Amino acid sequence: MLGFEAWHLWIALGLALAVAELLGAEFVLLALGLACLGGAVAAVTGAALATQILTAGVLAGVLVPLAVIKFRHAMRPNSRYGVTGSGVERGTVAEIVEQAGEIGLKFRGDFLPARLPDGNRPVPGTRVRIREVRGITAIVEATGPDD
Repeated sequence: MLGFEAWHLWIALGLALAVAELLGAEFVLLALGLACLGGAVAAVTGAALATQILTAGVLAGVLVPLAVIKFRHAMRPNSRYGVTGSGVERGTVAEIVEQAGEIGLKFRGDFLPARLPDGNRPVPGTRVRIREVRGITAIVEATGPDD
């Protein structure tokens, strides 16, 4: 095959992915590039092609999630990670706004209708703390002057 061995191709693919990471893929391509290096190590040891692919696949399955989690933690060290409604929003301070005739707040770019615990609507411009999210409605409480 033109003087190339399997490990040459694994190294070339790994380096290409690592260079492509410079485009800003949140370390996913770098993790895939490292997984390709694992395939290269398998090739150098004389493993069959299926074993090389399995090695690269298992490493990718481990390294990609780790890279994504580490990247998100490094980019937002003080933020909690989770889906809105899972409790991650609890304690977040926000300002009540009016949007399209609805009273609510912005959380992570999404508009959530807001209600006070007694069911009343908060006043726009008020700073509130999110207690919980029920469905798509944020249940909020007024914050103190220090918040």
